[in-house]
Amino acid sequence: AEKRKQLAVAKIPLAIEHIENLLEQTDKIVVFAHHSEVLDSIKAKFPEISVMIRSGVKDADRVDAIQRFQKDPKTRLFLGGIKAAGVGITLTASSTVFFIEQDWTPGLMTQAEDRCHRVGQKNSVLCQYLLIEGTHDAKVANKLATKSDVIRQALDEDVVVPEPEEIKPVTVGITRKEITLESMGLTEPQVIAIHEGLRELSALCDGA
Repeated sequence: AEKRKQLAVAKIPLAIEHIENLLEQTDKIVVFAHHSEVLDSIKAKFPEISVMIRSGVKDADRVDAIQRFQKDPKTRLFLGGIKAAGVGITLTASSTVFFIEQDWTPGLMTQAEDRCHRVGQKNSVLCQYLLIEGTHDAKVANKLATKSDVIRQALDEDVVVPEPEEIKPVTVGITRKEITLESMGLTEPQVIAIHEGLRELSALCDGA
């Protein structure tokens, strides 16, 4: 855990540089991280244009942050904890999601990505990850790719997941696809129920 934190803190300058580049290309960005120190450092760098939701933020402040990001043109950066801000909110003002860190659980990562990929989104959503070769980053990325492959096959989704050696130590764009429901002698309600169960199981995974 300590090494993971040290790596995350070491990535802060790289993350800030990439965010600055993204702000030159697009109006609004959603940024996710795991450690509060990372989110606080990014917030300190962009105090006038950012809002943040992480652990410990009050409900009223959560609502205010979301509303400001969604409606205020001057609020260009949303900073969120993967768990604290990765579910239950809508951030369709942006179509760019940038992960400074990752979580072991594919379901949590997908949920975080989907904050921008919701009803009202008019653009394709681009998700990017900041990965460092030869570190914990690469291990997590490979594990996520493997888990996602298993889950998507179980959900009958036709996708091609890169082999571990194909994952590059750079920011990577991810293309999303719609899930296709196909039955194997089952009724459609049964297939949907099975898929929902698999999604719940993936969200409970502890990274083992």
